[in-house]
Amino acid sequence: MRCSLTSAAQELSAVPRNQLTRILQAIAVQHPQPGELLRDPIEDEAAVKQAFAIADQEAEASLGEVLKEQMGYCHLFWAEKTRILKVRFGIEWFSPAQMNPGVLFD
Repeated sequence: MRCSLTSAAQELSAVPRNQLTRILQAIAVQHPQPGELLRDPIEDEAAVKQAFAIADQEAEASLGEVLKEQMGYCHLFWAEKTRILKVRFGIEWFSPAQMNPGVLFD
């Protein structure tokens, strides 16, 4: 789905500055094609790869298998992953939903 420059500007005007900075970094590095999602560029830094692997495992374990099949699980998972990365590793990470304002995830 394509959007107008005006609607994109309106969507991004509500985004906090640190998040907007990360989105702009992702666009510059990832050169997304129409329809492709951005991911937080911090995920590509070698120094934090292990922290992301641990956060993924711990978030999944924390939420359990039962929730995995429920609609909206991704938001719960991303929130838990964000918390783990911040608390355990001091990493500010933006979820796919935060990196792609205006995109709906279930």
